[in-house]
Amino acid sequence: MIKKSCMLLRIIMVAIPLTALVLSGTSGCMKSSAEGTVLNESELQISSEIQTENSKSLYEITPSDPEWKEMDFSEALDKTNLKTLDYENMSTEEVLSVCLDYPLLNEISCFDHYSRAVNAFRSRGKQFDVLYEREDAPLVLMESYRDYKQTATDADEEVKDYCGKENFMFAMLRTLYEEERLSDEEFKEAEKLRRQHANDHRAFFGQETVPYDPDAEFVYLPCP
Repeated sequence: MIKKSCMLLRIIMVAIPLTALVLSGTSGCMKSSAEGTVLNESELQISSEIQTENSKSLYEITPSDPEWKEMDFSEALDKTNLKTLDYENMSTEEVLSVCLDYPLLNEISCFDHYSRAVNAFRSRGKQFDVLYEREDAPLVLMESYRDYKQTATDADEEVKDYCGKENFMFAMLRTLYEEERLSDEEFKEAEKLRRQHANDHRAFFGQETVPYDPDAEFVYLPCP
């Protein structure tokens, strides 16, 4: 049974390699050993995310539907794998939008390595594989990441939505960088943006912001 995870998590900033991802508490992850190590080996839950009108029209079922709570994880994966979209007639921006509306996007923070998370998502949904294979994916992701802002007000669902999308885009950029599809200069910009996003996240919760340090390294923004 799919349950909604409501735990509020605090931002973590630690001096560890970017590939080592650590969460404070749980973030609504489902255990999936076939795809790699997840961070919490206890009983894990599927997260529910705020959905846009666009995603409701594309995804067969979302967490706002009563049937969502009755599905198991494999059913949720199957129903959110958009295999039949006409991707050939979609721009990369449109494919990215579909990916960002994925009902299980918060799962991106459950893996212990950025590329492992991205590859798991590519196997879970065709939309992610299409996005990754697009030649202009690095350009489109960087443009979207530059423009991404903390827009949450006081709703846990909005904060969760922000975290999931931010985490996904950075994981994609990191993986593209490892594949040498993103330049050193572009990735340094992405890292700087990530620290700004983290400070926006901290400020939302009334926490002290952290001055930009180009040598500092940290992990995913944890979601409620």
